[in-house]
Amino acid sequence: MEDWASHCSGIFTEVRCYTYLEVRTADLQPDDLAFAVPTFWAGTLYDDDAIDAALDACGDLDHAAWRRAMDSAAKHGLDGTAGGWGLRELAARSLTAAVRGLEHGLPCAGGRRAVGHLERLASHLDLDV
Repeated sequence: MEDWASHCSGIFTEVRCYTYLEVRTADLQPDDLAFAVPTFWAGTLYDDDAIDAALDACGDLDHAAWRRAMDSAAKHGLDGTAGGWGLRELAARSLTAAVRGLEHGLPCAGGRRAVGHLERLASHLDLDV
């Protein structure tokens, strides 16, 4: 089993699941944004309303649509599209949902300080949240 686990660790998908989630596309951020990624995921994954918002926005995209969205993001950044949605709008909606999730008082979220990480990210990306 150890050999199999070692073998699987060499597969570099965008998200890998161990006893934790590894989100590879966001693994290198400027120092002032380093805490934004885990804060985003805490605000999203530990709040039912934030999960519902994410699924409402993108849950019906199939693999081919996700691939087109990734290609669009690589070529156009936040001006790209995903399933008819603008990525800038999806990013703003996602950050807003994560902020609300944090504001619901998650014990692991760090309160107002954690929300500040997402506000800094939104400012960096020129998004309204």
